[in-house]
Amino acid sequence: MNPVDLSDGVNTGEPDQGKPVSKTNFDDHLTTLVRNFELSENMTREARLLSERDKDYVHNIQYTAEELAIYRKRKQPPLTINKIKGKVETMLGLERRMRSNPMAFPRNPDDEKGAEAVTDALQYIGEQNDFDEVRSLVYEDMTVSGYGGADVIMAPTKSDPSKIEIEHVPYERLGYDPYSVRADFSDAAWKFIVIWKDK
Repeated sequence: MNPVDLSDGVNTGEPDQGKPVSKTNFDDHLTTLVRNFELSENMTREARLLSERDKDYVHNIQYTAEELAIYRKRKQPPLTINKIKGKVETMLGLERRMRSNPMAFPRNPDDEKGAEAVTDALQYIGEQNDFDEVRSLVYEDMTVSGYGGADVIMAPTKSDPSKIEIEHVPYERLGYDPYSVRADFSDAAWKFIVIWKDK
């Protein structure tokens, strides 16, 4: 997204709006963003609670407060044989074992050199961003909580004007169109990341 400059208009970062727009249009856009956030927060509350419950189950938090009170009254320690954690760890181990490097394939025989260059670029970007670790964190979120994601951003520096960063985004920080029905959210009208700013 392009930086926001209120001094002489606002660039909303929309692909079809390269020109600065008025503060009124920015306020309308902000209102739409807030409405979408609140819609997602309200309509996905139950799903998020279930995701948190599932994460708790993996980490041995499987009893309700009432059940723990009964155990305390009996002076009996709660016993948990966590089969969920073992299954999740098996799945995560399989993901790590089955990793492969990103590759580009040529569409036509004449495209082989271009495909090799793209493959080299993808592998370089992956190495610079510890992509194996990012991929595993996203997969763990997907396995335990139901969805996960990463943020791929341009982060130019003086020494590397085309630097690309890939960062894992914890599932709790992801939001989406609650009317989306596809598992990969490809039909979502919008998706977002919640970022806390202290400035």
